[in-house]
Amino acid sequence: MKPRKLQVPVVGTERHQPSSPPFKFPRREFGKKNVVKRSFLPQWFQMWPWLHYWEDMDAAFCFICVKAYSENKLNSVSDLETTYISSGYTNWKDACVNFQTMSPVDAIRMQY
Repeated sequence: MKPRKLQVPVVGTERHQPSSPPFKFPRREFGKKNVVKRSFLPQWFQMWPWLHYWEDMDAAFCFICVKAYSENKLNSVSDLETTYISSGYTNWKDACVNFQTMSPVDAIRMQY
């Protein structure tokens, strides 16, 4: 069975990390009873320099992972990596915990 080809954002040669201000990160609603609005925080770029933000999707990606996948340098792709390669990460409520699970060590392991 041939693995499916993922749709990936075009990332260019450098990470896209807009700063606030002037860029205003959109706010998403979280919760059902007590709705809270959250957004991507620009200080996450300092904590996780591999982050790449795509404004059209209001989503974060692993820049190194997208580049490696686009250049056919990944041997396999897990569900976790699919989030950071194709669909983008948007759960701002749990971002700090989940970004820690995707480290630069993972990217190096993926041979890029």
